[in-house]
Amino acid sequence: MTEPSQGARIDGHDNVIVQASGGSRVDVTLGATLALEPPPDPTALPPATSEYHLLQASAAVTEFVGRDYVLGQLREWLMHPDAFSIQVVTGGAGSGKTRLAHELLRGVPPGWQAGQIQPGRLRSVPDHQLPRAWRWDKPTLVAIDYASECGPALAAWIAALAPAASAERPMRILLLERGASEETGWFADVRGLWSRMSIPAFRSVLPPALPSPLGSLHEEAHRTALFAAARRAARALHKTSGPDPLADAQLEAWVRESTWREPLSLMMAGVLSASAEGGSLLRMNPRELATEIARRERERILRDPRVDKNQSAGELALQMAVRVTLAGGLPTQDLRQALQATAGALELTDAAAQSDARTVLLNKLPGEPGALSPLRPDIPAEAFVLTELFGENSFGPDAAAAALEFAWSRNRAAAISFWIRMDSRLQRSRSRRGSTQSPGIGSPGSPVPSRRAGAGGEPIGALPCAAGQHSRAQRLHE
Repeated sequence: MTEPSQGARIDGHDNVIVQASGGSRVDVTLGATLALEPPPDPTALPPATSEYHLLQASAAVTEFVGRDYVLGQLREWLMHPDAFSIQVVTGGAGSGKTRLAHELLRGVPPGWQAGQIQPGRLRSVPDHQLPRAWRWDKPTLVAIDYASECGPALAAWIAALAPAASAERPMRILLLERGASEETGWFADVRGLWSRMSIPAFRSVLPPALPSPLGSLHEEAHRTALFAAARRAARALHKTSGPDPLADAQLEAWVRESTWREPLSLMMAGVLSASAEGGSLLRMNPRELATEIARRERERILRDPRVDKNQSAGELALQMAVRVTLAGGLPTQDLRQALQATAGALELTDAAAQSDARTVLLNKLPGEPGALSPLRPDIPAEAFVLTELFGENSFGPDAAAAALEFAWSRNRAAAISFWIRMDSRLQRSRSRRGSTQSPGIGSPGSPVPSRRAGAGGEPIGALPCAAGQHSRAQRLHE
């Protein structure tokens, strides 16, 4: 009798596998698949529990204003006769890229399917499985936010999909990122990979020229509408009763006198205006608005009877919120182990603090079923991370490095992308203030007091990427 095979590999689709003889264990590995995430339905979301929730594009607490022309151009692009086509939308943090994508996804023509694919999901599919990882049978629109996080997987994925598109089932891919260049960076790398693949037809699927980034909102009516809607949502969140004491004319004057021009800045100002004094609010720039939002989120997380009884639980919850945000989320099944590692890094030996911090986090950072949600959107999320890792109450450089190492182990591309964006924003804000030097986060000359290092704690070195530097982080990310 022939000896049974000790292993077998099955390729293709719709196979039936039967073990005729041998041991009791059968291992079957199915090819990875890619699934579209439908655009969020704001009416189906649970009630907002924090100001961060109000600011997220998925909540859609404001009308869609100021980007109608761009949305119209994208809808025309959908109907172009090409079987396969790519479009790129860029714009600074808070300029409305994600909300624009959601509006496009929700408004596709009848018979189309539309949704998002997360960069991490795209990177998880090996190149040899890409052709069968996802098939489509109708016109399809795919949006990919944070496109730079896809890395080489983006070029390989498009190389696998483009030949399968047809006039009956066209494919449109919308890439969203803060910036794109044909000379350097993620978009140039994608073009370079295609060039090395020697597939000249790909030139026709790219936009003939990168579009201008989404700019500021120039019309006062649009800015006022965003501010007023965010203010109403914040008053509802905080259960503020009675008529709004701020008259329409006064509200319009606030917006007119302010320097707020980007959608997210106007929304942050509107949220804060529900409980802030007008004079101080008007003097805030976008960075200061984000820092105030982060301060209030810190207070919200700490507002819990368990924290009142155990301060270590609050400190642990805040540091875990940083890690969850850097990693882009965390499955709740991994939370206990993550809290143990975080407590060890912070030298918090109170065992009860871990249990209490877990309960606090499950209550304060609910996400998709079975997961903790990262703080979003980017600008206030970056402010929160900066405050907790490098602010006056930080645990010092070792804790900051440990936080990045944790996020790196969970989601390397998301962690590094977040870190680079955060450092770039900090350097730009220092440059605007006229600083002669623009050091990275915690660079020499920027001492960071630490709970562990004592008063005037030891300054953090150059921006760590698991104890590296910004340039190294950029190289690793690319």
